[in-house]
Amino acid sequence: MSKKSCIVNRSVHRRSSLVLSLIMLLTLLPAAPAAAADTGIDYGDLTVDLPVLVVSGSELISGGVYTAANISNEKSYTLTELQAMYDITDTCLYSSLNSSGTKRIYIGEGVYVSELLALSGHTVDNGSNLTFTASDGYTVSFNNDVPLNEGRKYFPNIGAVADEDADSENAPAILAWATGYIPAPGSNPAVTTAENPLRLLAGQTAIDNVNNGLFNQRENTIQAGDA
Repeated sequence: MSKKSCIVNRSVHRRSSLVLSLIMLLTLLPAAPAAAADTGIDYGDLTVDLPVLVVSGSELISGGVYTAANISNEKSYTLTELQAMYDITDTCLYSSLNSSGTKRIYIGEGVYVSELLALSGHTVDNGSNLTFTASDGYTVSFNNDVPLNEGRKYFPNIGAVADEDADSENAPAILAWATGYIPAPGSNPAVTTAENPLRLLAGQTAIDNVNNGLFNQRENTIQAGDA
């Protein structure tokens, strides 16, 4: 059985997720007191939990025609909703190489992309055309030539003098709401940063595969197929 780079620790995951979600939700709240002064509206204890991710695209709508069976496949999620999906969230490790040759080991706490798309009736395979878009417009795409999960690995020995590609593990892509990294070679990175709100993390297809450009920050949209 192939090993996977993810760490199952649900109790710790739930506590850390709660703290991180509270931090990030504070950054999303509107400036209620100032608005109330202008409009005369008393906001009281109102809190707003805004969507942080939209999942859409033609591959979610069979034949391009909306029906009662597929109309709910296009979805939006708040951070609270994503963090409550305990069965498809995890803490995972990723080896990273950028175009300058910098090597790192990342850790991310988040939701499996393939499992999230499955909730929209989409099965991720090599034929999937997926586009991830950030709030600043930066996009990352996956297709036959650049698979999302197939063949992607975590190389724990990246940066080592010898046997860099030894002991590799499967590394399924996640959308992480919290991350951290250490220089390679190294081990045991810690989750230190709350993302704003999500960051894509994906494995390497080989030890020399430059994958850091896939680690797209401020993700807010997954598009399966055309818009």
